[in-house]
Amino acid sequence: MITNTEEYIDDLKQFPGIITPDCSLYLDAPLCVQIADIYLNRAVGHYMQKNGIYVIPNVRWGDERTYTTEIFNDKVAFLGLPKHSMPDYAYIRKELLRNGVSKKLLWTEYMDDCRANGEEPLMYSQFCYHIQQDEQKHRATMHINRKPGEQVEVDWAGDPATSSS
Repeated sequence: MITNTEEYIDDLKQFPGIITPDCSLYLDAPLCVQIADIYLNRAVGHYMQKNGIYVIPNVRWGDERTYTTEIFNDKVAFLGLPKHSMPDYAYIRKELLRNGVSKKLLWTEYMDDCRANGEEPLMYSQFCYHIQQDEQKHRATMHINRKPGEQVEVDWAGDPATSSS
């Protein structure tokens, strides 16, 4: 899996999410080996994401050198991981179907939740970008062949129309 990831991509796509591989960080391994194992974990995860697989990061560290800022400016065990809380896409998809609910409103709720939990929220543009990416994964589209002018379709958003008769 770790050395031939591309061979498994089609098989992995059948699952709703994949946890990045455990590259076995041993406490007695040299620091360079621990860092290489963390890098390998992130590289495989990145490759899977680029191929359309939802990835759940497996966060592991060897000894205190990969967990603290004693040697490096950053905690090596957490490099390459998202620093922001991600939106609940299933909730957002459901809420956007309701009248009067906008992405701006959902972003405000998301920011309030993040702050209440001590997490850093995404900016609005990134929030919308991630929602757009999720929408593309769940989009069901189909082309219908028609003669021009044969039919008219109206897509109505908002409150139901009422007749004035």
